[in-house]
Amino acid sequence: MLKRYQPKKENTNRRMGSVMSVDPENRDQERQDWESSGPSAAFTPAYEDVQKRAYLIHEQKGGGHLENWLEAERTLKEEHRAAKS
Repeated sequence: MLKRYQPKKENTNRRMGSVMSVDPENRDQERQDWESSGPSAAFTPAYEDVQKRAYLIHEQKGGGHLENWLEAERTLKEEHRAAKS
């Protein structure tokens, strides 16, 4: 009888590429560090806004869905940053 493949269980508490440790007593530390990591890190445009902007970009230029979506997110973040200044 053949053995069934079972993937190794990995530690889900580890984050890939992270060198920052989080004190288990202060779980909000990670969230605070993440939010303060950049000027646009805290702002995420609404799904519907990105969807509308991506559709407008598609009508103007054509192109692929992913490229249009990423461009829409980027322009909305830039507009938000400019409005804050």
